[in-house]
Order: sequence, then C-alpha cells, then structure tokens
Amino acid sequence: MTPVDWLPWLRILALTLVASGLVKVWRGAAGGGERPPVRMLLTAAGLGLLPAMLAPFGPKLFFAVGGWASGALALGLVMLLPVASARGGLHAAALLSTLPVAVLAPWAGRPDIESGYAFAAAVLPAASAAAMVPTAVLARLAIGLAATGAAAHVLGRFTADGLGWAWVMLTVAAAVWLDDRLPARGAAISRPVALAALTAPVGLWLLEMPPAACWAPVVGTLSAGALGLAGEGQAAALRVARLVVAGGVMLLLVRLGGAAALATGLAAMVATGIEGASLLVAGAWWTRLMVQEHLDRSWLGREGVDLTHPYALAGLLAGMAALAIPGAGGIGEAPSDIRRLMRPVAAWLAIVAVGSVLGLEAAGAALMGLVAMALLLGSGIGAPSGPRDVGLLTGLVAVATLAGPAMVTLGGLERPWRLALASVAIVLAAWSWHQAAEPADAAV
Repeated sequence: MTPVDWLPWLRILALTLVASGLVKVWRGAAGGGERPPVRMLLTAAGLGLLPAMLAPFGPKLFFAVGGWASGALALGLVMLLPVASARGGLHAAALLSTLPVAVLAPWAGRPDIESGYAFAAAVLPAASAAAMVPTAVLARLAIGLAATGAAAHVLGRFTADGLGWAWVMLTVAAAVWLDDRLPARGAAISRPVALAALTAPVGLWLLEMPPAACWAPVVGTLSAGALGLAGEGQAAALRVARLVVAGGVMLLLVRLGGAAALATGLAAMVATGIEGASLLVAGAWWTRLMVQEHLDRSWLGREGVDLTHPYALAGLLAGMAALAIPGAGGIGEAPSDIRRLMRPVAAWLAIVAVGSVLGLEAAGAALMGLVAMALLLGSGIGAPSGPRDVGLLTGLVAVATLAGPAMVTLGGLERPWRLALASVAIVLAAWSWHQAAEPADAAV
C-alpha cells in the first residue's frame, strides 16, 4: 500500500485521539475556571474578522473566512464548554487547535487556494480575546492555532494531499495524550522518548513522511522541557539560558530541516504543555515561519532584504515597539469591550501602515523585530510577559500576513497619498492608545 492509501485510516486515528482527549478533559466537569463574558468573546471574534477581509478577493478570501470561522468556533468551544480542571483547559486548547486543520482538510491541495491565509485568519479571534482578556487558556489556544496551522500549511507542500495535515493532528494529539499520562517527574526526557517511539516509526516507514517531520517533534518536546527547567529560577544566568535554548533550537531546526522541521517542531512544542513566557518563544518560532512566507510571496526572496536600509531599519524598530510598548503597560479595566481592544488594534494599524507606506522590505523587517522581542520577552530578560503579550504577537503576525496584498496595492500609490495614509494611521493609533488609557496603567 502507498502512503496515500493509509490516509483515511490516519485521519480516523487522528480524529479519534483528538475526540477522546476532549472527552477526557470535559468528563465529570462541574464548570470552568477562566471564563470571559460571551459578549466579550463575540466582540473579539467580530473584530478579528476585519483583518481576514484583507485577503485577495476570490477563493483565497473564501478560504480565509473559512479559517476565521473555524478559529472562532474553537474559541467558543474552549471557553464555553466546561473542563475538569485548569490543566484540562490547556489540554482542550491544544486539542481544539487542530479543529481548523480537520475542517479545511477536504480543500487541501487545490492550486487556487493559499492555506496560509486560512490559518492566519484562524488565529485572529483567539489572539484578539487573549489581548483583551488575558488568560492562560486563550493564550494557549491562540498560539496553538498558529502552530498547528503553520505545520499543516508547510507539510502540505511536501506531502500528498491531506497526508501532512492528518500527520499534524496525529502528532499534536499524541503529544497531549503523553503529557496527560506520563508522570511529571522526569517528563522533560520521558515525553520526547515516548513521542519518538509512538510516531517516528509510523511516519518514516509506513507513511514515508519527510524525515524532518518525524524527528522535529521530538526536538520540539525536548526544547519545551529545557525551557521549563531553565524557567524555574529567576537568576540572570537562567534567563540567558532560556534565550540561548530558544534561539539555538530555532536555528538548529531551520538549518537541518528547513521550514518543515520548524513547523512540526513548533506544533509539538506547543502541544507538550508549555505555559507562561514560553508561549512567546513559540510565537517567535511561528513568526520566523511567517517571515519565510512573506519572502516567498514577494520579490524579497530573490533580491534580499537589507536591514541597513533606512526604511527596513524603521520597520525593524516598529516591529519591536509594536509588541514591547502595548505589552509594557496594562490595558486596565476599560468600561467596554471595544476599549479593551484599542491598543491591540493600534499596534495592528501601525504594522500595516509600515508595510503599506514604507514597502514590503520594511514589513519583513518589522516581522523580524517581532521575532527578536518575542525571544527577549519569552526568556524573561525583558519586561514581565503574560497571555496578553501572546495575543498581541499572534495578532500582529496574522494581520501582517493577511495584509500582504493590501500592502502591495497601497504601496503602489503616489507618494502624497502614501504620506496621507501614514498620517491617518498614526493619528488613529495615537487616538486608540489615548482612548485605552486607564488609571490601572499607572500601577503596572
């Protein structure tokens, strides 16, 4: 039998593992812990739809809206259905991150559809909610949607139609299953070994997956364990160790296995159970994947990006500021849902304005600035980070990815028009920042 012949059985197995995991975390539950109001979730999902409309009109726009809908469905399920424990909520978020992959799999492989738009749009509802009402579950869902979507999108290029997508679901479900059943003591070593024993032989010999798709998840779970060990203390040496591990493993995956290794390693890393600042490290890995997408869709991949160019340097600084400044000051207890989203929206406007006015080179540099800031904040060297920072990061990268064609269109306008648009964007961002200011910021 060829690998494609195994695809129906692989899909059934993946769906069964995901479903059984969800049943377990919801079994016997009397209620949930962190639970924002329904109107707040609806606000976040509704405003998250607006950037999804930036995708090109036609099948790509349809697929982006489909991705957004599946992401909104996952957001509603993870927050409205009861879970047995706080840990169960994190496991449910990881498992539900595979929902867009399962929903969109029948359309995988069509030449007129760009699945990257779908998974960028799927992130937006959860990213908006996490930036507005920071909770660990929402942050895990946002970065989980980004991780599993990126892995499915990248593997879809290297494997037969649907095979890579099913493999991503299977890997994520297996990682969550092991995280739930293995003892906490020694888990940093036992989880990667068990995951390798369960998945690597199937992927290599039965399904003939790319080797990187088989060994990278093991590296991802190993790095998650190492980041957890390095994060147990507050000593400066441990924070530097986290930075070295996070950046070093990312470089290792890209060098040895390219985008496929980074994508599958990221999915397993997120599903393993990382919490807190480590989610920003995972966000940095995802942003690095989106930088590659940005280069592939533009002429920058052929011409190269010169970060010493004034516009590119401006984009680099804008990317760093877009994550650092909103995250440094708390949004506070704003009186309305809309006001809670003002600062994230201001940051998203700034990134789109940079790409539209200064060009695609500046937009790519802005994404690299986000990578640098996410690694610094995730290591603990920078300001204290939390779920809101994860929501800001994933939202910024998703909006930048979806806005690529719009940036090209606006960048082709005459200089006076581009300067006028830049001025309007700056005024709107400043107004949004002022409107979101709260007395609680002074205490942060």
